[in-house]
Amino acid sequence: MNKHDSYHANTSEKAKGLAVPSSTMVAYLAVWGTSSPGYPARVCSRLLSLNGVLTADIEQGIAVAFYNAERVTADELVMVVSMAGNGAHQLNRAEVIDQMSVAQALRLVSMRES
Repeated sequence: MNKHDSYHANTSEKAKGLAVPSSTMVAYLAVWGTSSPGYPARVCSRLLSLNGVLTADIEQGIAVAFYNAERVTADELVMVVSMAGNGAHQLNRAEVIDQMSVAQALRLVSMRES
């Protein structure tokens, strides 16, 4: 299992216990530009501030967000992550590297477990 697959498995496990709308998506964002110790908390906080983001996490430069696609877009996720730095002197960048429905993510995990 590669690094990206392990994120699918870990985040999909979190979804198993959630009651989520059918429009819920999982977005995986690559994040660059800062190594500040407070940056991961700021990224999660900014993501969770968006109406429609259900949960968010960041680990090793990959942010993961479960979001209601009827309320927020992947472009909005990228925008708030890019603005999560500590000021103009920090260059932050985020890019969606994958996104899928929660149902699809759960199917991937089930296939790998069998």
